[in-house]
Amino acid sequence: MITEYGFLKDKRVLFISVKFFSLEKKIEECLINNGALVDYYDERPTNNSIVKAVIRFKKGLIEGRIRKYYLNILNSIASVDYDYLLVNKGESVPAFFLEEFIKINPKSKRIYYNWDSFKNNKYSLENLKYFNCKFSFDPYDCKEYDLKFRPLFFIDEFKKIRYSKRNKDFHLLSISTVHSDRYDITKKIKEWCEKKELKHYVFFYIQALWYYIFRKLFDKNFKNVELKNISFKGLSFENICSLYESSKVILDINHSDQKGLTIRTFEAIGAEKKIITTNKEILKYSFYNPKNIIVIERDDPSLGLRLDFFNDDYEPLPEDLYDSLSINGWLKSLFDENYNDIWYNNEIINKKNYK
Repeated sequence: MITEYGFLKDKRVLFISVKFFSLEKKIEECLINNGALVDYYDERPTNNSIVKAVIRFKKGLIEGRIRKYYLNILNSIASVDYDYLLVNKGESVPAFFLEEFIKINPKSKRIYYNWDSFKNNKYSLENLKYFNCKFSFDPYDCKEYDLKFRPLFFIDEFKKIRYSKRNKDFHLLSISTVHSDRYDITKKIKEWCEKKELKHYVFFYIQALWYYIFRKLFDKNFKNVELKNISFKGLSFENICSLYESSKVILDINHSDQKGLTIRTFEAIGAEKKIITTNKEILKYSFYNPKNIIVIERDDPSLGLRLDFFNDDYEPLPEDLYDSLSINGWLKSLFDENYNDIWYNNEIINKKNYK
């Protein structure tokens, strides 16, 4: 089905992205709904947890496997003329693949988006030169590497939640992968809620038992992480949406090294839920409203929490700002040169904010 926008009608798009809780499928779906003819490939040859770790920390160990994988992609797409290449994150995409793609499709528009900080995604930097348009969710990276700033997005399922009249069973919802100090901070906020008799739902996920054991042995942040509180199986998307519907406030604990706002932030905005976050960068965004968002300190997370924050109603954003944060707004900002994206000239990337 082509939507009323259709700005990509009959355009051929090669889409390469990491798999991340099915968001890549939602992006592909949005491309198709806007009229595009899409070929999607996972950027990794496999999503085995060990291989994912090797790609991040020592990609050279599986360089041969990666090369074979991308040679197969080249063989599959050799007879197709693409209008666009969209690469999301791209930490395992090899330079030879991009060079060959450009030879085959010299007139194509090549778009790069990074929803991770380059500090955590160093291998992508060497490939920036192959792209016409480059975006990041991290305003500091945008300034340092001359990229366009573009925050993340919420998908349509969260937009539907804003109209839900379902009873709010939980005052606080926390769904997260365990990393850095996230577990300890969440536990402290959970204890604060219990003292105030606020209902909460907390879910911790780790990708594999071996990873938990490894971190437990070598990472001081995992010292207090109890196995009984961990799940090695993620929640289904349907369960996540149901929990959002049943909750008033969403907890977001960003990685201490990450400046860009997490996808959890935008899911909350899409569902019109209040946010408690450790990311002070949110204060610079035009959707910041102290009635909807509380920024907490990592070392004393309960400081600043208020009962009235959990009880008062959410204040909706202006509709144009809200729509700009949807997946369709995100996609149009990447592809449609005629789209007046409010983030291009937003104060968030003013030089004085990011010295």
